[in-house]
Amino acid sequence: MKAMSRVTAPAIVAVSLVLCVISTVAYLLIAPLFFQSIPWLGAVSLSVWLWERIPGWVYNILVRGLFQIALFGFLVAMTVSLVAGPRALRARLRRRGMTLSLCGLLLAAVYCAGPTIWYARSRRTMEELQASGKILMANLRESLEAGTIPEPQRERMWQLYAGAMYRDEGIEVEIPDATGRLVAWQPSDSDIAVRRVHLEMLERLRPPTGQVKGSVAWVALCLGVGLLWPLRRRTTAGDASTAQSAPPHNPGTGTAGGE
Repeated sequence: MKAMSRVTAPAIVAVSLVLCVISTVAYLLIAPLFFQSIPWLGAVSLSVWLWERIPGWVYNILVRGLFQIALFGFLVAMTVSLVAGPRALRARLRRRGMTLSLCGLLLAAVYCAGPTIWYARSRRTMEELQASGKILMANLRESLEAGTIPEPQRERMWQLYAGAMYRDEGIEVEIPDATGRLVAWQPSDSDIAVRRVHLEMLERLRPPTGQVKGSVAWVALCLGVGLLWPLRRRTTAGDASTAQSAPPHNPGTGTAGGE
């Protein structure tokens, strides 16, 4: 019990932040969506290297586990800082209170604004990809109609063009058949599945209004606990020695020690 009582809020915050940073770095190194953005890895793909050496389900658990550990460490550090910081200020522990409060507010800003920033970045990237995809499809259509693509590759490129238009726009375009006559292109089961996944991805890319509201509510709750929860009375060494040296009180006589 004494060892547990010595664990202070700054120690919990420091350990949680270290855990969050280590897990985040490990996640970025092995997650397949991020390894290309790390220049010093060069041509080495750590995610592909792991995928080739461990089962797929183990790799998925590893990626998800690292993400959850990083999120847990972040939330613990933020929550403890937002609660312990104001309480330390109320107890007149100014240095500790200022440090914890500042750390908590910085983490809370990331916690509340992070989903919106991530959504804006993802939305912008999606719009840029869609715009460049439309230009690419228009150029491909122009090249196919002009006959600049070699004959052995032309039929395959028409199929790719029709599949891309169906995936992105939901349009079933007309393409030439073996005789050169335009016929309606029919999507296969795999094309329909790809279109469905594409629509689901767009559906998930919504403004994180509910998530932001939940984040703000949690931050407000932590600050409320830190500011309003009663402080426990700290017994000083002088108070303890005085209480021990004082003679017992006799209720019957109203005097100390029965005198």
